Amino acid sequence: MATPHAAAYTVAQLARHLLYMRGQASTPVHDIDTMVAVARAEHGESLPSDLRPTVRWLDTLHKLDANLVAVLEATAASRFAFVLGSTLAAPKEVLLLTLPRRDPNATPLDPSQLHAAAAPCVRRLVTEPPPHWSSTPPPCKLWLLVHAARDALTRAPATGYTVPAAWSLDTLRARRVPLHTLDMTDDEPLADTAAMIWCLVQPAVSAIHVRT
Repeated sequence: MATPHAAAYTVAQLARHLLYMRGQASTPVHDIDTMVAVARAEHGESLPSDLRPTVRWLDTLHKLDANLVAVLEATAASRFAFVLGSTLAAPKEVLLLTLPRRDPNATPLDPSQLHAAAAPCVRRLVTEPPPHWSSTPPPCKLWLLVHAARDALTRAPATGYTVPAAWSLDTLRARRVPLHTLDMTDDEPLADTAAMIWCLVQPAVSAIHVRT
């Protein structure tokens, strides 16, 4: 993935599609964004009271986006975990994403290029869903984790993440948590090592039902 912003954009788009595809957002997130933008154009900041929870939900999602960019600017992370569940320690399911390693000399992408870069990843998620997606989990939260070098995390914003206690892929497999892998590279699979740790990008995003 060319730049930290391109990687962050791809991860953010995948998170938005995942929220809708797994029943955690009743409406596609792009449509929710559009609905709120139209309401703001009509009402300014004096939005109808029934729309305010939706605005707060979008604000949470946008804060996650900003923290993700900060994390990726400070680290070379290319592996991510999208965790759905009522608690991080006992998830209902996990989607693992591996993106190509970034080129430090790459030039920034414009919006249309960002969209084109994210499209193959989103398309894979839509066209190759795992078997357990035949059923939808109950309303829960979405957490986003990054797999990064331990020393790089000391340079990242302290407010960006906390380290989940005893969270590992081996633990998930032992508990038989549904684990789906989306690998966009041709590299060898990455392994958990002492130098690489999973860290949480905050905040978590709750489920939402939006009246359209």
